[in-house]
Amino acid sequence: MWLLRSAPSRRKDGPSHPSPINCEPASSCEGTRMLLRVRLVLPDRPGSLAQVTRVLGAAGADITQVTVLDRGAGRAVDDITIFNPAGAPRQALVKSLEGVEGVTVEGVWTTREAPGTYPELEILKYITTAGDRALTTLVDSLPVLFSADWAATTTAEQRVVYASWRAPQQPPTVPADVPVRPIALTLDDDLHVIHAPLPPLALSLVLARSDGPSFHRIEVHRLTRILEIFLSLPATERSMVRLLRDEGPEASGRKTR
Repeated sequence: MWLLRSAPSRRKDGPSHPSPINCEPASSCEGTRMLLRVRLVLPDRPGSLAQVTRVLGAAGADITQVTVLDRGAGRAVDDITIFNPAGAPRQALVKSLEGVEGVTVEGVWTTREAPGTYPELEILKYITTAGDRALTTLVDSLPVLFSADWAATTTAEQRVVYASWRAPQQPPTVPADVPVRPIALTLDDDLHVIHAPLPPLALSLVLARSDGPSFHRIEVHRLTRILEIFLSLPATERSMVRLLRDEGPEASGRKTR
């Protein structure tokens, strides 16, 4: 299993330093409404989305964003971001949506990504000016960017170098035979992850969510492009040097559990 190293400056109740996008848990709520993401498979024909929006409106949901993840063979996969009345049962929403002919709900889960923004551009802008905090800024921000639970970077020996807020004390082990490219996996207990090697840093990145559907190939592609840009930045290597310096010699000899 992996050992989660507590970064010296990280607070127990949240990220260790200001993030360019809101990482606080309250960011998924607005008053008496909850920000949710709904992934649907629906017929790719005129009127299908209109039927879905009518059902959501009848349930009191306010649609803020629709993202088409995939389409082909007469089907479409959409992520719909909504403000839903707090306390409203998600299962009732799923039942209503699946009452629409041809619609399948793949998942409903909370999100903290502000709809209508371009968070990739924000995070890349801040990383370029973050200096030796570039890696920690990226890791802290990825769960928000991808509506995930946590992110962590690990060494080849499966020792955690840095983990975001909400990462478990003992993150699950990713199979040793995974490809040397970003890939979506579903591990034990239906934990969905993207595993992404970072060869220039001799690290791997794991992005995980337990609520909602598995990561779509478009999400894997999106993360891949972000990491390609990140690894090309001069600040990336400096941020790794800082993390290793902060660990100190005593941390490097600590045994994993």
